[in-house]
Amino acid sequence: MAYDMSSGYAPPSTSNMEEEESLPMFNIERVTLQFNISSDFVAAAVANNVLILALSTGRILRIDLDSPADIDDIDLPKRPSEVGVIRRLFLDPSASHLIITTTLAENYYLHTQSRTPKPLSRLKGVVIDSICWNPSQPTASTREILVGASDGNVYEVYIEPSSEFYRREERYLKSVYRTNDGPITGLWTDIIPGRADLRRVIIATPSTFLHFAGKRVGDGTRDSECSLDCPFASRCL
Repeated sequence: MAYDMSSGYAPPSTSNMEEEESLPMFNIERVTLQFNISSDFVAAAVANNVLILALSTGRILRIDLDSPADIDDIDLPKRPSEVGVIRRLFLDPSASHLIITTTLAENYYLHTQSRTPKPLSRLKGVVIDSICWNPSQPTASTREILVGASDGNVYEVYIEPSSEFYRREERYLKSVYRTNDGPITGLWTDIIPGRADLRRVIIATPSTFLHFAGKRVGDGTRDSECSLDCPFASRCL
């Protein structure tokens, strides 16, 4: 592939383009439920061949599409009249971690090995519009993730499941950025290829795209000098 030093543009390979054109961007397949639903669907998410459906009653159905007859039937701990109707579902790529947000800004966390959604007390009152999962390999915890809110705030949060009833699921929560351009409608982060010490973050609002890049120090644990908030300490590119 030739690289034009004057423009910084690398033309795409013709052979690669032909291969990509032969593959669909995504496939749509019909899912037939083996049971009746008496209430309305209000949200859905799918990842790693796991389908999550939310109903207006606060009921959540977790379906392994490899074994569609095996369904986890889950309820929020409180009725919609108390916490609001489920508004959005955010499922990580491994389908291990699910964050549920309601119309009254009550937020819950559900691990794949649990059937009990746990309230995220530190995120209570935050209207979540987007979530960026950690690009590292999934673990028992979410590790550091970014949460975009309707008021323009971006938070970094670390969620670690706990079997202790009174222990908070969030190990910590901190604000890392704020914009006045409206809600955070999209978030993306990755590791810059060839530079494992660099992270970049892209933020989308209804009117702008922001790109940040910064050096990551430490091993990505909570005790490191920084984690996903490092790009925000650098300038916006």
